[in-house]
Amino acid sequence: MPYISSPWASSSSWGKECPAATSLEISQFRTFFLFHRASTITTTAMGSSSSPMSADEDIRNVPAEGVSYFTPAQIPPAGTGLGSKRPDRDAIPKLFTPLTLRGTTFPNRVWLSPLSQYSADDGHATDWHLTHLGGILQRDPGLTFVEATGVQARGRITPQDMGLWKDSQIAPLARITEFAHSQGQKIAIQLAHAGRKASTVAPWLSMNAAAPVSDGGWPDDVVGPSAIP
Repeated sequence: MPYISSPWASSSSWGKECPAATSLEISQFRTFFLFHRASTITTTAMGSSSSPMSADEDIRNVPAEGVSYFTPAQIPPAGTGLGSKRPDRDAIPKLFTPLTLRGTTFPNRVWLSPLSQYSADDGHATDWHLTHLGGILQRDPGLTFVEATGVQARGRITPQDMGLWKDSQIAPLARITEFAHSQGQKIAIQLAHAGRKASTVAPWLSMNAAAPVSDGGWPDDVVGPSAIP
């Protein structure tokens, strides 16, 4: 079967040792793995710990480059197709092959679209965003998009949207970006302006209510591309 690199060395041995998994067809195994392991796209090609080690094998725990703290380098980055032990039979599906756009190579074509959390503090990303995106980044998407981020305070969908209209909002986003790079992952951001649909509330509160000034809204300062209300 084709293999995809994973940040967990135990993933391959887990697949071999789980009786419920070893009896499945390859397509069933992939689905089983996604829902029961809750980690990466599929199993890894790493060898078991009992494999003999050559005298010249490099066993250093190499740090990731360009990161301000120690974390092991992901070589190759998680989500990279590693080929198959039987390439004549198990070719890597195109979805899991690299894609190069304008000099940037993505390890696979599974991209995460922006997922608005409505959980920012005055436009600043919080530990929630780091945890939310960090968990996704460990699971190998070829590209991860940060949620809709307002380029103006009055361009946000809700008062709890993320923003990039003042310098203090840079550092929290840089922290998320550094974590992405520590995992060898690509990250992007959706710059947004809600137009005349700004100053609303989180969708779990209401699907059509405007956020009042008392809740941080700006109902009298909403702007759009036209005079249509």
